[in-house]
Amino acid sequence: MTRPLALFVVAGCAGTDRPAGSDADSDVDTDVDTDVDSDVDTDSDTGTSTDTETDTDSGTGTGTGTDTDTDTGSDTGECEIDCGGGEICCISEWGEARCVNPEWDWENCGGCDVVCGDGSECMFGDCACAKELSDCGGECVSTSSDERHCGGCDVACEGDTPLCVRGACDDCEAGGLTTCDGACVDLGWTDLHCGACDTACGADEACVAGACALGLADCGDCGDGSLCCAAAEGDEPWCVEPRWEREHCGACGNVCWDGAECMDGVCQCFDETVRCGDECVSTDWDERHCGGCDSPCGAGAPLCRFGECSACADGGLTECGGVCVDTDWSWANCGACGAACGDDQACVAGGCVDGVAGCDPACGPRDMLCCPSAKGGDEPWCTGPRWDDQNCGGCGTLCEVDLEFCQDGVCTPWGEG
Repeated sequence: MTRPLALFVVAGCAGTDRPAGSDADSDVDTDVDTDVDSDVDTDSDTGTSTDTETDTDSGTGTGTGTDTDTDTGSDTGECEIDCGGGEICCISEWGEARCVNPEWDWENCGGCDVVCGDGSECMFGDCACAKELSDCGGECVSTSSDERHCGGCDVACEGDTPLCVRGACDDCEAGGLTTCDGACVDLGWTDLHCGACDTACGADEACVAGACALGLADCGDCGDGSLCCAAAEGDEPWCVEPRWEREHCGACGNVCWDGAECMDGVCQCFDETVRCGDECVSTDWDERHCGGCDSPCGAGAPLCRFGECSACADGGLTECGGVCVDTDWSWANCGACGAACGDDQACVAGGCVDGVAGCDPACGPRDMLCCPSAKGGDEPWCTGPRWDDQNCGGCGTLCEVDLEFCQDGVCTPWGEG
């Protein structure tokens, strides 16, 4: 028995998938499908081997697809930038279109809006745990210090050895802490055990370096190790951590000097610098404190190198008015002493290069250049032509993505810089 094939007319399906987020595109699809499928099955089976089924399909599909696009390209952002090789256009959280490299961008890893989590980084388009961290149940952790994953995933430190030290469970004392009521406690910074177990600080106090320090009473409960301190310029008092806060280091109102950081409630200089007056300086390179505090260099030898005053030429520089300058990049001494560039120019490799007007506020310092926006915006912006891959040596000079970088105003292949 042979049955005639029925003819089915399938109406077109309108795709509704759209990238999440950004384009306020009010596509109004008025496709009207008037397909009337009138299958009439007149199957009269007489009990013999003759089947007289007649399938009549009057499918008259008249799709009037009038797609009205009222795209306003609105302020939520629309990608209209032609990105370079390997880059894609994505909308930032501020609604701005920008070119990103999905191979390395942790906020757009492998595609727009794919954000890598804490402790992970984007590697070749995939989120992976950073170096020295391990993936334990989708979380990047340090198995050398995490009490839940000590030495390996799901290896928890408990009982008399609750602390993870270098990948092994140990007691509190091994980590420089003290056991108080069965817990590991830092006596220097714990309000309930300040200086000794069970020695608690008052309601408006915090434990600072093993002693209770008094704060204000206007903030309520600031929490363990925090003080209520007056804010600058008459603002409301706020809770601060005197262990790390450089404007309230060790106590409310104790401001660290320039260049200093607050470490364990004490202002300290770092990176081989020392305190001279109210700032941290390097006596190896500071012309005012060369070799020691208050030992300035003078004319003829105004350059401080390795703690000794020397001529500018010893550092590849030029002496202009008793000061060492780089005439390749000095706006006021471009190519020679006293040869200043114009207001809309910058000094690039010893020559004045033109920018554009319209940057508000004006570009400064003078090594910056006002250039048209490389991100597709209308407003020009200030950039550094010495290092900017999109304006290398001058406005609009693009270095090739992933192959070159801008060094001293010249696009340089990776590996040659």
